[in-house]
Amino acid sequence: MIYLIQAGEGGPVKIGVAKNPMERLRELQVGHSEKLVLIDCIDAFYSYENEQNLHHELEHLRIRGEWFQPEKEVFSRFEQCKVMELIGPTYDMAFCCNCNMAVSYGMWT
Repeated sequence: MIYLIQAGEGGPVKIGVAKNPMERLRELQVGHSEKLVLIDCIDAFYSYENEQNLHHELEHLRIRGEWFQPEKEVFSRFEQCKVMELIGPTYDMAFCCNCNMAVSYGMWT
């Protein structure tokens, strides 16, 4: 899953990948002075590749590593990747209409 975690209110945002975003949140919180909050996540196939695509698209807002400035563009770009387009009625998969991020149809059931 691709997750969006924010440090404090209005603080930097981390775009990362984890099988269990809540567990990852707990791991990150141990070494972070600000309260971290899981903002959102996308259950995606090819999570690592698509996470890298998001990182690349938002490079101009990168602070360091996987942390980005908390600009509206980061949140809206992440939200756009949740807007899905069904391939067809017999497929159990959908793709993000903007970045071709494959996600499980099970997200909607």
